[in-house]
Amino acid sequence: MKKNRLAIIIILVLAVSTVVLYYFHSKTDTLENEFNAFAINDTAAVTKIFIADKNNNFITLKRKNASDWSVNDTFKASKDVVVTLLKTMMNVEVKAPVSKAGREQIIKLLATNSVKVEIYQTVYRIDLFDKIKWFPHEKLTKTYYVGCATQDNLGTYMLMDKSETPYVTFIQGFNGFLYTRYSQFLKDWRDHGIFAYRYNQIKAVEIKYFDQPEKSFKATKLSPRDFEVTSLATNMRITNYDTLKIMDLFSSFENIRYEALMNDLDQFKKDSIVRGTPYNSVTVTDSIGKTHAIKTYIIAALPDAVDQTGKLFGHDRDRLYALINDNRELVVIQFYVFDRIFKPLEFYLRGFKENKPAFSGVQLIK
Repeated sequence: MKKNRLAIIIILVLAVSTVVLYYFHSKTDTLENEFNAFAINDTAAVTKIFIADKNNNFITLKRKNASDWSVNDTFKASKDVVVTLLKTMMNVEVKAPVSKAGREQIIKLLATNSVKVEIYQTVYRIDLFDKIKWFPHEKLTKTYYVGCATQDNLGTYMLMDKSETPYVTFIQGFNGFLYTRYSQFLKDWRDHGIFAYRYNQIKAVEIKYFDQPEKSFKATKLSPRDFEVTSLATNMRITNYDTLKIMDLFSSFENIRYEALMNDLDQFKKDSIVRGTPYNSVTVTDSIGKTHAIKTYIIAALPDAVDQTGKLFGHDRDRLYALINDNRELVVIQFYVFDRIFKPLEFYLRGFKENKPAFSGVQLIK
């Protein structure tokens, strides 16, 4: 009974102390400081970020763990882009309030051409001197509006929610505007990863060339250094394969990314692309039997694209279209990124010597 009474007394004392400290801290902060403090001190405490415009474009970033985020509860978010945003939120400073003469005009501009930003963080109902932290919960800690750049492009207009004073903000050492870092468009936040497999996570790889079936094959890993390689054209096993080359193929899927998402492409144009014969397909089967596949399509070359001899190219030497995510989305990929993967069956035979073209750029397999 005495122990319970002592515990209750300690909790009451701590609670009263917290209220008193919070009261005096609040009194020392002026209203002006509250409305121009756009920066957040602890990015590790940020759990969710909501960004939206007036046209119903919005994104919601949610922290999954210390380094991974999701966007709109559906896609993996790009780590680099999220880190850039968090650094911006931490380092943004106020350069000056907008002058009284220009205040009304900037407020009108922000009302029609800005994004709303909501920042949620983990906070504690009891937080004593940043040492004793009890009862964590998620809380909306900041809401503000991000507008366009100033005339000199060295500042960005921002307005704290419920404030009537817009400010010019900036980041020390950065000569530019900040609003592009607060994008409300999903495509700007999505991770560009297509394949992200380590060597020991892959069970099989299948490469299929639709116009050249003799170059198509499937390699299945039987052990870390033993494979079954099969020609897709003849369905016969290939025994004279180069083990190191096959191992290199299985090691080539750790960070395979697309260049650009083509979801905004006109539907008629998209349909005309995917109705054509694919160039090739790549299917990876992981160690638990789940498959992940892409299908690629030729991109026509520009009318004036020629090689060193003056001969016109019939295709883009650097890029392909690709269908990803169960053929739901069209992206652009680079030959350079897929070079280690886009090898024909003959490349993996012992004694094969690859002839590189004399000019820069990539030729399709012939």
